Amino acid sequence: MRLVRSRLPLDVRDELVSLLGGMCFFLSTVEHVIPKPLPFFRVGLANLPLLISPDLLPFCAYARLVFLKVIGQALVSGTLFSYVFVLSLAGSTASGALMYALRFVPCRYLSCVGISVMGAFCSNVIQLTLARVLVFGAGVWYVLPLFCALGAVSSTLLGALTGHFLSHSQWYAHLQNAACGQQDTAPPASLFFPVQAGCECTAPCSEHGLRPRVLRYVRMGTGLLLLLILLCVPRLSVQASVCGIALLLYAATGGRIRWMTLAGLWVGTLACYLRPPVGRVWATVLGVPLTSGALSAGARQACMASGMVYLSKWILRVPPHLPGKFGQTVVHALSLMHRLSSFKLRGARRNATQEIDRILLALWATRQRTPTRR
Repeated sequence: MRLVRSRLPLDVRDELVSLLGGMCFFLSTVEHVIPKPLPFFRVGLANLPLLISPDLLPFCAYARLVFLKVIGQALVSGTLFSYVFVLSLAGSTASGALMYALRFVPCRYLSCVGISVMGAFCSNVIQLTLARVLVFGAGVWYVLPLFCALGAVSSTLLGALTGHFLSHSQWYAHLQNAACGQQDTAPPASLFFPVQAGCECTAPCSEHGLRPRVLRYVRMGTGLLLLLILLCVPRLSVQASVCGIALLLYAATGGRIRWMTLAGLWVGTLACYLRPPVGRVWATVLGVPLTSGALSAGARQACMASGMVYLSKWILRVPPHLPGKFGQTVVHALSLMHRLSSFKLRGARRNATQEIDRILLALWATRQRTPTRR
């Protein structure tokens, strides 16, 4: 059953955007370690806050949360300066707008499952269309059935979880009461999680002083120059060299290269370029001809895609400085993400809704004991 739409006060709304943004960051971290057939495919866990929030936030605050989710995914995966960020931004914007609009449809006609599935379908179509234009070419349509099937399954499960959560969450009911000016009826957070004084985690702070700033700008300039070479010089030898440099730079600064993910990116990209056949046939695998032109084009795109991802990861090894109110929201969300990662799960397999509710109640209770900034 869909709950009554709420209009929260401004200060509570800002805190809620930060909290849900922290959830997006945390769930993006979980998503990042799940193997995927294409680099921009995601299970959709980070969409859970987007499915919860339309009944709590006005459109402007909801749009801020959507962009916060996109930024969080890019920072967690290190793809802020790659084509993956463009695909994620386009898909999340389109699906977020659609899901927000669909929440106005009465629940007897459309459930959370329907909203989640339609949002996932919208995101998949937008991302595949852009991927066809920017990276993979016409071969991307060969993975369309698998892409949509996985998206339908994951979005159905996510929608069912969201619907159950909205109907049973004490945290959500507490926000409804706060929006209506009623007395807080939420149980103490200590019943769910012992909140200890002085244990609040903070996000990684940006370095101060002239030298760290200079090093940050040097790293940024070097990375952007290599990205420019990667994009503007369409020669396999040059792109392979830049890709190798990106991997070396990332590994030299302590980054962990996920070789299985990298191999999956290469295999998926090459598979997308096998049709149509171009050039001399080198071999035939399962009835599919491996031609020189198709493999060369696929290798160039794979070098460009993996080089962009790891250059972006290397640039973001130094935390970026984000000014303004939105930058403060990102920092606050990162802090909440670190706090979320410190919670111990208790029987999450038996009752995921109760686990999510317990954690949100604990974080919200901690927030209420802290003076609100205006």
